[in-house]
Amino acid sequence: MRICLSLVNTPERGEAGYNDAIETTESVCQVGSPALVDEDDGQKEGSYDRLIGVIYSNGSPTSLNQILE
Repeated sequence: MRICLSLVNTPERGEAGYNDAIETTESVCQVGSPALVDEDDGQKEGSYDRLIGVIYSNGSPTSLNQILE
C-alpha cells in the first residue's frame, strides 16, 4: 500500500530532502512493524493512486506526519 502523508509536503524522488525524509520514515516506521493509518476524510485518494492519511507506528501517540512537518 502506498500512502501520501496528509498535510505534509514531503519531497518526491530526486528532490532535495528526499533521502532525509526516507531515513526518518524508516527509523520511525520500520518495515514489518505494526502501523495505524487514519485515512483523511477530506481527501480520499491522492495522485498516483496513493491513500492519503496520518500514520502512527508502534503505538506511538505522535504521528509520522507530525515528525516530518
